[in-house]
Amino acid sequence: MLIEVVGKNGLKITEAMKNYAEDKISKIEKYFSNGEKLKVRVVCKVYKDHHKVEVSIPSKYFDLRVEVSENTIYSALDVSVDKLERQIKKHKGKINQFVKNRGGDKDYFNVKKEEEDALEREFIAKNIVKKKSLSLTSMTIAEAISNIELIGHDFYLFVNEENNLTSILYVRDDGDYALIETS
Repeated sequence: MLIEVVGKNGLKITEAMKNYAEDKISKIEKYFSNGEKLKVRVVCKVYKDHHKVEVSIPSKYFDLRVEVSENTIYSALDVSVDKLERQIKKHKGKINQFVKNRGGDKDYFNVKKEEEDALEREFIAKNIVKKKSLSLTSMTIAEAISNIELIGHDFYLFVNEENNLTSILYVRDDGDYALIETS
């Protein structure tokens, strides 16, 4: 596993940070059973009130990616590795099947049955517990922003009056808004 650690927003990566990142990220190597030489990119960013770590693992078949904000780079790296492990364990079966369908001769991930069972228990409560029906209203983006603030949700679905496309307005982690438009 080749691990690249990069600092952004004026953050200079020290040798201690690099070693810590490499030690933490190398722990997930045990899950990869196909022998592919993976290149992992760890981007560390510093902001006024928090630190952010983005870990990307591109592969021949899929990409793993996590983004974590914490008080320190070290705690963000810890949480990143935990999130990557959960992603791998949760999607192991789907990815192994996908790889086999694409001509792979063995499982891509190697996850022990006990780890899979523990993760299954963790995710068993994540079922749909509420269902809503709504009629989409045609409005401007400014009206949608007013509505999202009024109802206090972190997303809002509407028909954009300007182009007649179904759109989703959502609140980003930094507090700004983003818009997704369907085609």
